[in-house]
Amino acid sequence: MKAANITHVLSVLNLQPGDELFRPYKHLMIAVDDVEEEDLLSHFATANAFIQTGLDAGGAVLVHWSVLYLLF
Repeated sequence: MKAANITHVLSVLNLQPGDELFRPYKHLMIAVDDVEEEDLLSHFATANAFIQTGLDAGGAVLVHWSVLYLLF
């Protein structure tokens, strides 16, 4: 993650990853379940603001949920 200049991590899952895993990074946890009924739209403003903060700081943001990873 260092080589990719990751400074921020956005976790979108209803499992608490170990705090030590993301300690060197700014971390936002959005606790949702991977079900059709989940209201993900209600979290977009918060998630987008967090991602923009990371980008504005000159870093990169890792977004992960379940087993899928995206890098911005």
